[in-house]
Amino acid sequence: MWVGIIITAIQQLSGINTVSMYAPVIFDAQEDFEFLLPLMALVQVIFALITPLFINRIGRITVFMCGAVISSIAHLLSTIGYTEDQEPDAFNWPLNIGIILYGGVFNATYGVAT
Repeated sequence: MWVGIIITAIQQLSGINTVSMYAPVIFDAQEDFEFLLPLMALVQVIFALITPLFINRIGRITVFMCGAVISSIAHLLSTIGYTEDQEPDAFNWPLNIGIILYGGVFNATYGVAT
């Protein structure tokens, strides 16, 4: 019982609600890059479809731990990209890759496995 409560708390504290809410705003601020939001949705669907194929073989705890590490890396990329000084309409590689990677990894780990 406690494991489920802890996993649910981690899921909410990981920031998926903030990323999901502000990703369209961040992507829309970069003109001529309309493909980013559909790309994020596609990555999330693909990751969510792949996870059930291997989750029982390697174990849920392993999936959660790997998801936490990769999500942290994605958040770090987003932070680096967000703090870079760039022109307002320029394509921001670290920020965009971090957001898309985080959305996919979250769906593949905490989103599917809970």
